Amino acid sequence: MALHMVVMSHTPESCGHRNAENRTAFGDGFQRLGPSVASHSASIAGAWINSAVHRHFIVIDAPDAHTVNAILVESGLLSHTTAEVTAVTDFAEALAPGAS
Repeated sequence: MALHMVVMSHTPESCGHRNAENRTAFGDGFQRLGPSVASHSASIAGAWINSAVHRHFIVIDAPDAHTVNAILVESGLLSHTTAEVTAVTDFAEALAPGAS
């Protein structure tokens, strides 16, 4: 397994705070995220939001970026956001003796 930082952005016009339709789309997507992650034997290591810039940050522990992409598609979140998936390493692990 490997950590992947997912940065999802949306526009002010598509924001879940804009109207009930958008709120439902994002709410449903985030409701499906957990089951989708679990169905791929992955896990969420952390999640944050910066509402002012319409950006979500989620760290997913998954085998590869293709799995993370499948999770985003299945949850429906990819239909409402632009997502960037980047493999990341825990800082302490990267600095540990013998780390590559």
